[in-house]
Amino acid sequence: KSVPAVLLIGTIVLAQSSPRAMFERARMLDDSNRNLTEAIKLYTQVVNDAKSDRGLAAWAQFRIGVLWVRTHKLADAARAYKSVIAQFPGQPELVTRAKARLAELAARTKAAAKISISTERAPDDRRWLATLKLPAGYSFSRAAIDTAGRRLYSFAIRIRPLRGDLESKRAVRRGLRDVYEPSTLVVVDLDTSSIIRTVPFQLFLGDVVLNPITGLLYASAVADGCVKVIDTRTLLEKASIRLEGFPSGVEVNPITNRVYATCQGFSGNDKLFVIDAETNTVSAKVDLEGIGSKVVVNTATNRVYVTVAEPPKIRVFDGETNEATEDLPELRVFVADSLNNRIYAAVARSHVPTDELRASTGSLTLR
Repeated sequence: KSVPAVLLIGTIVLAQSSPRAMFERARMLDDSNRNLTEAIKLYTQVVNDAKSDRGLAAWAQFRIGVLWVRTHKLADAARAYKSVIAQFPGQPELVTRAKARLAELAARTKAAAKISISTERAPDDRRWLATLKLPAGYSFSRAAIDTAGRRLYSFAIRIRPLRGDLESKRAVRRGLRDVYEPSTLVVVDLDTSSIIRTVPFQLFLGDVVLNPITGLLYASAVADGCVKVIDTRTLLEKASIRLEGFPSGVEVNPITNRVYATCQGFSGNDKLFVIDAETNTVSAKVDLEGIGSKVVVNTATNRVYVTVAEPPKIRVFDGETNEATEDLPELRVFVADSLNNRIYAAVARSHVPTDELRASTGSLTLR
């Protein structure tokens, strides 16, 4: 007679631990950024079943909001955060965080709504195919081109001075001198010279590069200290690679499947981070001995070239060993022509850098 009682107790314990087990499964998918739809379903089940554990249910509801943001469903994210506030008043820490996330969502959605891209017709002499124009104050980031898929990817970006608003306070807390507003990914059809998709992201994404073999975009998030990985098939974030400092330039070697990111914020000795794109982990961090910015890769020689300021130079690295091989003084690198084994550079102090020229135009001309 005692055996059924033991079995009954075991069944009750199992039932009580089920929401926790579901939460852990959801968190594994959440942390690995895989099958987010399933993760949201599991979190939702936790909210429904964890009647006796309000803290767990509140955390699950909060993570639902986070995942909706990650999949760019902002209205669903807002509803999820509002549910945290309404349903879990006894969890003050999470209520405070949900209110902050709602305020950020409102500010970033408002900023993203300002992005209106106009297309100008080609002139009669066909000197160019089309011109895409952004509102005043916005500019296009460097473009990543998929020649096989006939697509061009660029971010509409805006950097503004600090004010007294929430985004300015957030920037100050992160040690930034400006507000880096959320970026919008612009996808252009190369054959028709027309915009086929715009995707607002909830953070600033600047430099961007494409691995043509894997179809993945890598974009630097200077204000958030990471490199975002975006799948061009879905235009959704696939992974986030955390880095030290403030990432600026990014480049990829599709042959070795390594990603390179320059990061500032190291008291004049910025770093070049080497990322294993197979695992999305940092495999090396090397000194630049100056202020790092643009990075390019010559896949023919597996050499990495980084523009460094103060003092101005190009620092050259061996892509196999990640060791610096030489410095080329008074130069800044533009682009690598791996097919012809050439690197194009300019004298560092010659004229206004191309990044500043591009930012002043706020337009992208397709020739």
